[in-house]
Amino acid sequence: MTTPPPAAFDHLIHWVSDLDATVASYNDTGLATSPALTMPGFRNAAWGIDDARYVELPTVDDWNAVQTSKYARGLQILRPAIDALDGDGPLTFAVNVPDIQATIDRLRATGHDVIIDEVWFEDRQGGFTEVHVTDAPHVAPLLHRL
Repeated sequence: MTTPPPAAFDHLIHWVSDLDATVASYNDTGLATSPALTMPGFRNAAWGIDDARYVELPTVDDWNAVQTSKYARGLQILRPAIDALDGDGPLTFAVNVPDIQATIDRLRATGHDVIIDEVWFEDRQGGFTEVHVTDAPHVAPLLHRL
Protein backbone atom coordinates (compact mmCIF):
# COMPACT_ATOMS: atom_id res chain seq x y z
CA MET A 1 0.00 0.00 0.00
CA THR A 2 1.38 3.41 -0.93
CA THR A 3 1.07 6.55 1.13
CA PRO A 4 -0.66 9.43 -0.65
CA PRO A 5 1.44 12.53 -1.28
CA PRO A 6 1.26 15.19 1.41
CA ALA A 7 -0.31 17.68 -1.00
CA ALA A 8 -1.77 17.53 -4.50
CA PHE A 9 -2.81 19.98 -7.18
CA ASP A 10 -6.56 20.59 -7.04
CA HIS A 11 -7.52 23.37 -9.42
CA LEU A 12 -6.38 26.49 -11.25
CA ILE A 13 -8.45 29.64 -10.80
CA HIS A 14 -8.57 31.58 -14.08
CA TRP A 15 -10.42 34.86 -13.51
CA VAL A 16 -12.72 35.95 -16.34
CA SER A 17 -14.60 39.18 -16.92
CA ASP A 18 -17.22 37.65 -19.22
CA LEU A 19 -18.15 34.14 -18.11
CA ASP A 20 -20.64 33.53 -20.92
CA ALA A 21 -18.12 34.44 -23.65
CA THR A 22 -15.39 32.39 -21.96
CA VAL A 23 -17.63 29.33 -21.66
CA ALA A 24 -18.64 29.67 -25.33
CA SER A 25 -14.98 29.95 -26.34
CA TYR A 26 -13.99 26.87 -24.33
CA ASN A 27 -16.93 24.88 -25.70
CA ASP A 28 -16.23 25.99 -29.30
CA THR A 29 -12.66 24.77 -28.86
CA GLY A 30 -13.86 21.35 -27.73
CA LEU A 31 -13.10 21.93 -24.05
CA ALA A 32 -16.53 21.23 -22.59
CA THR A 33 -17.31 23.30 -19.52
CA SER A 34 -20.01 22.81 -16.96
CA PRO A 35 -21.72 25.37 -14.76
CA ALA A 36 -20.50 25.26 -11.19
CA LEU A 37 -21.77 27.64 -8.54
CA THR A 38 -24.04 30.64 -8.68
CA MET A 39 -24.35 32.90 -5.67
CA PRO A 40 -25.40 36.52 -5.26
CA GLY A 41 -23.09 38.50 -7.55
CA PHE A 42 -20.87 35.49 -8.34
CA ARG A 43 -20.89 32.79 -11.03
CA ASN A 44 -18.40 30.24 -12.23
CA ALA A 45 -17.94 27.31 -14.55
CA ALA A 46 -15.33 24.58 -14.77
CA TRP A 47 -13.41 22.64 -17.36
CA GLY A 48 -11.51 19.68 -16.12
CA ILE A 49 -9.94 16.32 -16.39
CA ASP A 50 -11.96 15.08 -13.43
CA ASP A 51 -13.52 16.39 -10.21
CA ALA A 52 -10.11 16.68 -8.59
CA ARG A 53 -8.18 18.48 -11.37
CA TYR A 54 -9.85 21.30 -13.18
CA VAL A 55 -9.80 24.94 -14.27
CA GLU A 56 -12.28 27.14 -12.42
CA LEU A 57 -13.63 30.08 -14.43
CA PRO A 58 -15.05 32.55 -11.89
CA THR A 59 -16.46 36.02 -12.34
CA VAL A 60 -18.19 38.62 -10.21
CA ASP A 61 -21.14 40.34 -11.85
CA ASP A 62 -21.91 42.57 -8.86
CA TRP A 63 -19.32 43.26 -6.13
CA ASN A 64 -21.98 44.67 -3.79
CA ALA A 65 -24.22 41.61 -4.09
CA VAL A 66 -21.30 39.22 -3.64
CA GLN A 67 -20.91 40.48 -0.06
CA THR A 68 -23.90 38.32 0.90
CA SER A 69 -22.52 35.16 -0.72
CA LYS A 70 -20.62 32.28 0.83
CA TYR A 71 -17.55 33.36 -1.19
CA ALA A 72 -17.56 36.93 0.18
CA ARG A 73 -14.55 36.50 2.46
CA GLY A 74 -12.41 34.59 -0.04
CA LEU A 75 -13.19 37.10 -2.78
CA GLN A 76 -12.37 39.98 -0.44
CA ILE A 77 -8.97 38.38 0.21
CA LEU A 78 -8.38 37.86 -3.52
CA ARG A 79 -9.76 41.25 -4.62
CA PRO A 80 -6.37 43.06 -4.80
CA ALA A 81 -5.00 40.30 -7.04
CA ILE A 82 -8.17 40.34 -9.17
CA ASP A 83 -7.88 44.11 -9.58
CA ALA A 84 -4.19 43.78 -10.46
CA LEU A 85 -5.06 41.43 -13.33
CA ASP A 86 -6.87 44.29 -15.09
CA GLY A 87 -8.96 41.75 -17.01
CA ASP A 88 -8.83 38.00 -17.50
CA GLY A 89 -6.01 35.74 -16.43
CA PRO A 90 -4.64 33.12 -14.06
CA LEU A 91 -5.36 34.29 -10.53
CA THR A 92 -4.05 31.52 -8.29
CA PHE A 93 -4.31 27.78 -7.82
CA ALA A 94 -5.50 25.48 -5.08
CA VAL A 95 -3.49 22.70 -3.51
CA ASN A 96 -5.37 20.09 -1.52
CA VAL A 97 -3.60 19.29 1.74
CA PRO A 98 -4.63 16.25 3.78
CA ASP A 99 -4.07 17.84 7.21
CA ILE A 100 -5.13 21.45 6.96
CA GLN A 101 -4.66 22.24 10.67
CA ALA A 102 -1.08 20.92 10.68
CA THR A 103 -0.40 23.02 7.59
CA ILE A 104 -1.86 26.14 9.26
CA ASP A 105 0.19 25.49 12.41
CA ARG A 106 3.39 25.03 10.37
CA LEU A 107 2.81 28.24 8.39
CA ARG A 108 2.11 30.25 11.53
CA ALA A 109 5.11 28.74 13.34
CA THR A 110 7.36 30.01 10.55
CA GLY A 111 5.89 33.51 10.83
CA HIS A 112 3.38 33.55 7.98
CA ASP A 113 0.09 35.39 8.18
CA VAL A 114 -2.83 33.16 7.21
CA ILE A 115 -6.56 33.69 6.91
CA ILE A 116 -8.81 30.68 7.19
CA ASP A 117 -12.03 30.75 5.19
CA GLU A 118 -14.51 27.93 5.73
CA VAL A 119 -17.28 27.62 3.15
CA TRP A 120 -20.17 25.28 3.92
CA PHE A 121 -23.20 24.55 1.77
CA GLU A 122 -26.31 23.45 3.62
CA ASP A 123 -27.99 22.23 0.45
CA ARG A 124 -25.01 20.05 -0.46
CA GLN A 125 -24.19 19.04 3.12
CA GLY A 126 -20.52 19.72 2.57
CA GLY A 127 -17.96 22.36 1.96
CA PHE A 128 -14.30 23.17 2.13
CA THR A 129 -11.66 25.11 3.98
CA GLU A 130 -9.38 27.56 2.20
CA VAL A 131 -6.18 28.90 3.72
CA HIS A 132 -4.87 32.12 2.22
CA VAL A 133 -1.24 33.01 2.98
CA THR A 134 -1.54 36.79 2.97
CA ASP A 135 2.18 37.59 3.09
CA ALA A 136 2.91 35.55 -0.04
CA PRO A 137 2.45 36.63 -3.66
CA HIS A 138 -1.07 36.03 -4.97
CA VAL A 139 0.33 33.42 -7.35
CA ALA A 140 1.31 31.27 -4.36
CA PRO A 141 -1.16 28.46 -3.88
CA LEU A 142 -4.31 28.74 -1.92
CA LEU A 143 -4.44 25.73 0.39
CA HIS A 144 -7.61 23.74 0.21
CA ARG A 145 -9.24 20.91 2.09
CA LEU A 146 -12.56 19.28 1.28
